[in-house]
Amino acid sequence: MKNKSEKDFKIEPNYYTAAELSRAGKDHIPDLYQTGRHLIYSSPATLAYNSPGAEGFGVKRAGLSVPGSVMLIVSPGCCGRNTAEITRIRGYEDRFFYLQMDETDLVTGRHLKKIPAAVRRIAGSLPVKPSVIMICITCADALLGTDLERVCRRAEKEVNLPVRPCYMYALTREGRKPPMVYVRESLYSMLPRQKKRSTSVNLLGYFAPLHPESELFSLLKSAGIRKIRQISTCKDVNDFYRMGEANFNLVLNPEARGAAEALTNRLGIPSIELTRFYETDLTGHQYQAFFAALGMTVPENVNAMTKERADSAGEALRAEYPDLSFSIGEVVNANPFELALALLRMGWRVTEIFANPAADCYPYIDRIAALCPDIRVYSNTDPSMLSYEIRSAEGTSGTHITIGKDAAYYHPDALHLNFNEDSQPFGYEAAWYLWERLGELVREKVSPAREGSTMPQKLSAQEEASVPMAPERALAGPVKGLDMYLTPFAPDQSGAVSALYSLDGMIVILDAGGCTGNILGFDEPRWQHHKAAVFSAGLRDMDAIMGRDRELVQKAVSAFSGTECSFIALVGTPVPSIIGTDYRALERMLEKKCGCPVISIPTCGMKTCESGLEQTYLTLFRSFSGKGKDSSSDGNLSGHSQSGAALSGHPAKASGTAGVIGCTPLEFVDIADQKRIRDLLKSRGYGRVVFYGSDADRQDYENAGENVRNFVLSGAGIRSAEYLRETFGTPFEVGYPGIAWYLRNLPSGFEDTCRTGTARILILHDPVAAASLKAALLEKFPGEKIRIDCASFFAGKACEQDSYTVSGVTVKPDVSLREENDLLSLLREMTYDYIFADPAIAKIPAGGASLISFPSFAISGKRILT
Repeated sequence: MKNKSEKDFKIEPNYYTAAELSRAGKDHIPDLYQTGRHLIYSSPATLAYNSPGAEGFGVKRAGLSVPGSVMLIVSPGCCGRNTAEITRIRGYEDRFFYLQMDETDLVTGRHLKKIPAAVRRIAGSLPVKPSVIMICITCADALLGTDLERVCRRAEKEVNLPVRPCYMYALTREGRKPPMVYVRESLYSMLPRQKKRSTSVNLLGYFAPLHPESELFSLLKSAGIRKIRQISTCKDVNDFYRMGEANFNLVLNPEARGAAEALTNRLGIPSIELTRFYETDLTGHQYQAFFAALGMTVPENVNAMTKERADSAGEALRAEYPDLSFSIGEVVNANPFELALALLRMGWRVTEIFANPAADCYPYIDRIAALCPDIRVYSNTDPSMLSYEIRSAEGTSGTHITIGKDAAYYHPDALHLNFNEDSQPFGYEAAWYLWERLGELVREKVSPAREGSTMPQKLSAQEEASVPMAPERALAGPVKGLDMYLTPFAPDQSGAVSALYSLDGMIVILDAGGCTGNILGFDEPRWQHHKAAVFSAGLRDMDAIMGRDRELVQKAVSAFSGTECSFIALVGTPVPSIIGTDYRALERMLEKKCGCPVISIPTCGMKTCESGLEQTYLTLFRSFSGKGKDSSSDGNLSGHSQSGAALSGHPAKASGTAGVIGCTPLEFVDIADQKRIRDLLKSRGYGRVVFYGSDADRQDYENAGENVRNFVLSGAGIRSAEYLRETFGTPFEVGYPGIAWYLRNLPSGFEDTCRTGTARILILHDPVAAASLKAALLEKFPGEKIRIDCASFFAGKACEQDSYTVSGVTVKPDVSLREENDLLSLLREMTYDYIFADPAIAKIPAGGASLISFPSFAISGKRILT
């Protein structure tokens, strides 16, 4: 490792050269590349690591590979949150269900007794009986020691169809049997014993099909194979079951080795492993060995023709563009080290590889070191990557190209080839496909049709909002905590990070990596454009079992030394909730070693975002706000006034700073509202407007006592405003300024219905936003006898007080909703003409009510610009 001073460390992230790695050898892989040895840095480049399934195939999407299958995710709400992104892929929109755990479930395990009832309800509500119901559990049940196979057997008796386990254990990601290995074993365990057919073979390894142009198909057919099956191309469940008749399995991805071994032991199907190479000579040697094992020789007519096509394409590209230079990431359909070696052997230059080397990468690393010893190998997840300067590659000559979405993040001005489509290249065709794609790229002729043909098709906005589940049937009764229509809402830990994100603190999320991926990859839209020091603790099963707090502190101290942060914030997840983490002890140890303030937000991932937002705002103000503000500076505006009148044009004697609390992306109806609110408050005479949770820095929190007035936009901000009033005498107003903006494009017939006094309206949102919109509607239609009900999933305790109103409309919602069943009951009991809510609510049966878009990112996780 380079010996860098602290100053240099902050400028240059850590790396090893290929030569250094080669000299160290596969038995001495540096700690830099071992995620259990340091905090895990979360930048946009780490999405695939931190949030498997957000892109490509993670456990959730892979678990639905069997045709006609559906999945029940049994977990804290935070674990299922980003599944909303998968439901936007065509074919997955109605295949996920959620049984959300609460804190009582963790203590009593009662959620396990609900699973058979939930399975029965799911099976009975679908118009077509599913082929299999996958039960997916998470780290919470891993720590509880849940025997999921036993639970599945009990559930099978309820519905008389296969129910299979699926483990999304981020805690065991680097263990003997990681989640993606286990899900393959679980899927293929369903194959029944069949009569063997010598002309049948299975391709195991990928959850998407191989490119149909791959010569592997022709080679197998030349060997007498008539039926080549892949799980991704099975037309129905019976076609999938026929994979059990295979004469042998071809393992194309090492993660399928366990499944292949299990099939050998259970069904007597032997397996042969093939590797994807981008060096055609290696592919040729592999084919020779494969056919020799079959007692045959490689058909030269197929072998020579396809190899020549690949070699010719590469040589032509090399002759035309001899000066290409590459940075290679790990989010690619390739082993990044083998891919780098293939490019080097073509005569091009490779400057960087962003990947963690494993022992089986060293044959490539050794050869890379011989050809180009100075190639830098970075770890995407190392905390020092926070210091990587986003730039075009320096010191390169010729055209610079990144391969992999992660590498593209580090070099935004280079040419980008993502090369991580769902469908997989293989064999000589893989090399040919790579050269063709690179040729299109450097000639500026990238084919959108080709790119799109191998990527999952997303639902359009209209389709997404209009794909309801099958109408609810008359069943035995609802299952508490079971969501049949909606995906989980933004959890409390996302709220905590959202409130902290704009500050200069180092945020440490106490999780195994998956929670951090859900938060940043789904609930934090600023993450793609604004770098922040957000780290995952990278907990593993033994960390949780043994309570290795000292190791966690050491990792945090090491990461903090490479930042310029002024404080540390610890954010909780289900894992520390289960094992009883002593946050105060962690605070004391870190404060002593780092010499900076340390705060903790003990969120649990089982509450909704307003809980985490409220805790975090209050903690920040209590920790950092100064004392001694003259409470008489705005004496005529004491107490909390009603924001409807104050913000609708009535002038107020105001100057100085206005604080706005409750304005993270999870709370704003639309991020564009920030400018509208700022302009509105400045028009009232405030010289400066500070948005806590959005653009405020730590100094703004320290100076909060000097604010002339605070404005509370969401229910999560009320307690903080109360604290500031009690501590500094600062008055505050509750309400969402400018909310009438969302009434500008009402549907035809809406006004006529309101004018006749027959309109029945439901507003579903944060309590403050809902009350503000109700006040705006009453102002727009004065004297009309319209009925407007406000409901909210995000009503904290502060919103339960009747004392807070917006222009006479109480902030306390008419109906506080705790789960989807509450909304279903409300819509069965009441008949509404119109519902103002996020478009995701369109999936709920609503008795014919018309939906008017009133976006809530905390519900759908989808930013809808207005």
